[in-house]
Amino acid sequence: MKVKSANWYVRVFFGLVFVGVIAFYTVLQSEDFARGPEITILSPASGILLNEPLVEIQGEALRVSDITLNGNPIFIDESGAFSETILLVSGLNIIKVEAQDKFERKVSKTLELLYK
Repeated sequence: MKVKSANWYVRVFFGLVFVGVIAFYTVLQSEDFARGPEITILSPASGILLNEPLVEIQGEALRVSDITLNGNPIFIDESGAFSETILLVSGLNIIKVEAQDKFERKVSKTLELLYK
């Protein structure tokens, strides 16, 4: 039986490490793909009556690459939190938050707020 050199063992070791890193990266990417983008509106609750024309929309967006509020881009922090202040018109206001992930899958949430 032929004895393998130390160089062969080193190459096998680094080859296995490389394959492990690729496998780990693939699992992480497939998890993002499987879950897709997610939006949660924290406040205000949809359907409420407001007496003030300015309202702060607060929420959280996970696994998104682009996000808009009524078609205008908004910014999220590192944890996915966002906060935008909008001016309501008298009557029913429909606010739409839309997001897209890096795989171009889209999700949206709609708020209906009544300003008196």
